[in-house]
Amino acid sequence: MKIIDLDLLVNDPIEFKIGGESYQVSTMPTTKFILEMALLEDKMKNSKKNEEQIGLLDEMVMKLFNQENEQVSKEFVSSKLSFTQKKKIMEVYREMMNDINSNPN
Repeated sequence: MKIIDLDLLVNDPIEFKIGGESYQVSTMPTTKFILEMALLEDKMKNSKKNEEQIGLLDEMVMKLFNQENEQVSKEFVSSKLSFTQKKKIMEVYREMMNDINSNPN
């Protein structure tokens, strides 16, 4: 009998440092989380208003940080993080998830 060890698929979280505080982001998203993020990305791509796009980006970053427990509020994301920081957070997360998903192990 062949045993598939699914524990090998569990990856370490990504750690972001913001204002001296460290925040961990899970690299094992649930299906519900993936669907919520895809919906927000679609809304962001289809939005013509910059303000709405930034609001959706704020929501995406907040959801990312709050996957396992509530670490940050939307107010924190919108007031404490620059646009560049938010874009970088999403970029790093996507790159890390692509690397994980393309790993044959």
